[in-house]
Amino acid sequence: MARIKATPQEAQERAQEKVREALTLLEQGIGSILDGESFARYLRCLSRFHQYSVSNVGLILMQRPEAAKVAGYKAWQTLGRQVRKGEKGIAILVPFVSRVREGEAGETARNPQNPQNPAESAAGGQGEGDTIRVVSRFGVGATCSILSRPTASRCPNRQPRERSPRPRTRARRCGIR
Repeated sequence: MARIKATPQEAQERAQEKVREALTLLEQGIGSILDGESFARYLRCLSRFHQYSVSNVGLILMQRPEAAKVAGYKAWQTLGRQVRKGEKGIAILVPFVSRVREGEAGETARNPQNPQNPAESAAGGQGEGDTIRVVSRFGVGATCSILSRPTASRCPNRQPRERSPRPRTRARRCGIR
């Protein structure tokens, strides 16, 4: 199935819509943690994900309250785990800062109101082109180990001399999905 390439404006509108959806979900989550038990659950989640922002912890709690560890797709691969096919990610908000472009004379363009920070613009403190995007993170429950896949000798349901005519059947017996 061929993808239809979206124009840059359509892609930007789609990205803004994703951010709006994530912010709406965050507002609903903040409204729901006002009672004692929900707030205690939020604090437990905050202690597990101390490297994420307060708002991203709220998003994680709203989407996957049972999540124990969360990382990106490539991070799980470097840790020896593979995200299972078809798994939905946890949407979190990540700021992206645009690069400072060099002028014709080779000097970086600086904001005249703040010469220390060239990316900062006069309006609102964000540089021109700075955006917030929605990215996916996956919980450990959405992954499987790629380093210790069961072999025939470690498979508890398989007889030692049995031959399976189909690899998928053998994989299912060994617990591989």
